[in-house]
Amino acid sequence: MAEERRSRPQSRAKVKRAAAARARRLASALNPEEDRERLLDYAKKLDAEADALDRQDPVSTHKQEQAQQQEAVQAPPEGEPKG
Repeated sequence: MAEERRSRPQSRAKVKRAAAARARRLASALNPEEDRERLLDYAKKLDAEADALDRQDPVSTHKQEQAQQQEAVQAPPEGEPKG
């Protein structure tokens, strides 16, 4: 039961960081500076919320989350060989 409680903030932090990364990617494609800034502010807010969740769960760290995200980005699509 305690393990389940610990994983919730970690999972929510991971989701918020993924959403922040998506917001940054979308922001780079926007032309009006105002829209871009709004989206980047939203990404900062999500990162701050993820950091707060990490503080609730000392087992989870931002570096662990980044490593997992990097692995997901660098992994080849299923069916394709690594290399």
